Amino acid sequence: PGLGVLGQYSLIHVMGDRGNDFYRAPTISTRSQSKLLDYCYAGGKTLINGWNLTRGDIIPPTAVFWNNILHILDQTPVTIPQYVGATFQTIPGPGDDQYPNAPLDTAKLDTAWHGAMPSFHVYQAYGFGEIIYRFDSKDNLPFIEWGVLGIRYIGLTYDVIYLGFPLYFTEQAAAVEVLRKAFRDLKHL
Repeated sequence: PGLGVLGQYSLIHVMGDRGNDFYRAPTISTRSQSKLLDYCYAGGKTLINGWNLTRGDIIPPTAVFWNNILHILDQTPVTIPQYVGATFQTIPGPGDDQYPNAPLDTAKLDTAWHGAMPSFHVYQAYGFGEIIYRFDSKDNLPFIEWGVLGIRYIGLTYDVIYLGFPLYFTEQAAAVEVLRKAFRDLKHL
C-alpha cells in the first residue's frame, strides 16, 4: 500500500517467519523499503522480525534502509546449523523491564537440522540502534557467538525494532513475551 494507507496505522508489523518451508521467503522489495522509510520518517513505529530477512534476494541491501531503519551495518552469514536461540542483551535503564531470552522450540525443527537452525545472519549495530538480542550458537563458535540479532531504535521521529530471528521457531511463551516487550517499547501495550 501507499503512504496514505500506511499513514492510517500507528504501528506496522512486518513479519517474515516462514515456518518449515525453507524455500518460501517473504520479500521487502526496494519499492517497499522506500515506503517503509517514508512511513518511519513521517513518525511511524515499525516492528520487523523474521528468519534470514536480510538475505540479498529477500531484502535487497540498500544502505539507507539497512542503516536508518534496521540499524545494521554489515552481516556475516551463518550457513551451518548453529542457531539455538536469541539471548537478550541487558539495556541500561530504569527498572527490570528487559527483553526475555528467546530459546528455540526444537519440536518445530526439521530433523535434518540436528537440533539447531541453519542459514542465519549476524550483524554489526549501526548508529543509535541499541542491541537487544545476540546469537546463541549450539557449539559456542567464536565467530558467531554473541553476534547481533536484534536492534531497538527509539528516536525522536520514529521507532523501529528489528528481530533477525523467527518467532515461529521460538518457544511459544518466550515469543509472546518478546512481542509484549516490543509492543511496550513501541508504546502499543
